[in-house]
Amino acid sequence: MKRLVVGVGVLALTCLWAAPGDPCHVGPRRHVVDPEAAADTIPPPAPRLEVESIVRGHGPDPVTHSSVSTDDYGTIVCRVESLVDDQSAPDEMGIRLIGLGGLMPKGGLPLPDYDVSPWGNATDGWMLFIDWIDGARDEQEPIEFAIAAFAVDAAGNVSVTADTIEVTDPGR
Repeated sequence: MKRLVVGVGVLALTCLWAAPGDPCHVGPRRHVVDPEAAADTIPPPAPRLEVESIVRGHGPDPVTHSSVSTDDYGTIVCRVESLVDDQSAPDEMGIRLIGLGGLMPKGGLPLPDYDVSPWGNATDGWMLFIDWIDGARDEQEPIEFAIAAFAVDAAGNVSVTADTIEVTDPGR
């Protein structure tokens, strides 16, 4: 039990110093519907997301031969360019992700089965991180797939149309 507590503490401290886009962010946050917003029945427009970077898993450091537990993470970093609604503020909005298929990562891409809230704030902008286990190796297969992103407001209304996130990486 002591090892578990120490391990969780070390992981938490490591993530405190993680850079934006580092796979050690905590993962997708669940979007929560506000019961007080139930009077809102108008769905928001589709969000607009832009892939900012794709981080692939990698093998041990070639010089030190050291590795860390997140070496096998793949992460798609998306900047949320637009997430608006007639009644909900951006920090009250969520995004629903649906895989559209294509050439997926070898281990698959497990999208959350719940609506997620982006990370960030109105000043610095909003980001969405999509993670998968990519393999702790330096050789990575090419990927090319699409994800539909729907906006979800505080009342739970879902946009009628979606933005399509195109993800392409040539591998290495």
